[in-house]
Amino acid sequence: MAVKTMTFKQMTRQERKVAIAKDVIANLDVMDFRKGNGYVVSDDDIDFERIMRFGVTNQQIANEAKKQCQVCARGAMMLCKIGKFNEFDFSELEGFSDIDDETTTDALEEAFDQDELEMIESCFEGSSYYNGDLDLYFKDDEGYQYTWGGIDLNGRKSGIRRFTDARNNWSEIEDDKDRLRAIMQNIIDHKGDFKPTVMYEVVWA
Repeated sequence: MAVKTMTFKQMTRQERKVAIAKDVIANLDVMDFRKGNGYVVSDDDIDFERIMRFGVTNQQIANEAKKQCQVCARGAMMLCKIGKFNEFDFSELEGFSDIDDETTTDALEEAFDQDELEMIESCFEGSSYYNGDLDLYFKDDEGYQYTWGGIDLNGRKSGIRRFTDARNNWSEIEDDKDRLRAIMQNIIDHKGDFKPTVMYEVVWA
């Protein structure tokens, strides 16, 4: 009996997150990763408008970019989503140098919201997205490092403190590819929710 495959539009948001995470894992050996804030997909030589005039599709661009470009976590998720589901139009961009955090947010918004993407990227990068003027740090009793001012007026953890929590936990996984694999597996295991306080060991056979 044939297995019915759902389209991206037919999936729930949670199912879309799981599908993207699974495809990132499936493509880990194809893609080249480099962490570093301010960069998403590295390749300045591709002119999207020009190559699309020759019939190159969005899906083909994404799948070729997975093999040719260096990517961060958000870049990997974006390329895998487009490569698998063809749900994005590159024609609005001049080239890969135009792809930034806002682009990945737009490309992935039908699955992940902005906070989820920032949390994932913060865990992958090992640094908070909320540095800015909040550069002062203190240690709590458990030894975690939080950004100064990371507690709101009601005494709850703010996004700043939550992100920095996760950063310190996930930075224990030193290899970029292993860390992204663990993050994506976390999303799969929790049916689309990323739970950064749940830790994973990377085991080599």
